[in-house]
Amino acid sequence: IKVWVSEWGKFDLRKIVEGGNKSMEEFNKYARKAVRIITKSHDLKSTPENPVTQAAFIVDFDGMKLDQYAHLPTVMYALDLAKEHRDIIQKHASRIVIVNTNFIAEAAINLGRNVFGRLFERVEVFGANKSRWVHHLRRIFPADQIPEWYGGTKKSHKPLFIYGK
Repeated sequence: IKVWVSEWGKFDLRKIVEGGNKSMEEFNKYARKAVRIITKSHDLKSTPENPVTQAAFIVDFDGMKLDQYAHLPTVMYALDLAKEHRDIIQKHASRIVIVNTNFIAEAAINLGRNVFGRLFERVEVFGANKSRWVHHLRRIFPADQIPEWYGGTKKSHKPLFIYGK
């Protein structure tokens, strides 16, 4: 299993939106580049006998500030990003586990159910209670494929790549 971790709580989308069109276009370029990297990464795990065409995702909302959820232009921007990438996510995401959500984040994610439709059959959403979601992550992902802070067992776990730092 190829597992990608996306730490959305570290992005200040409201600041990006309030920065105007130039700021949003720069972030859009970043998001498109991430999509290209993810789709090209299939080659890293593929063999002729076992082609890899999908990946699993852990989406982490830890650190997401509440003021982002209350800012309608930010919510609309996030939904527009989701719509722009809907087809590629549908094609390449085998499973999406969203962790560290609060009540407002869960409400925003539920809005996304209307955007993504059947894709949400592959989406599981968990709150901020790590003791609840870490056991679930351990059941669905090999322990050596996820970082220790998400319940992985290898203290020396190192991601293949880190983007966006």
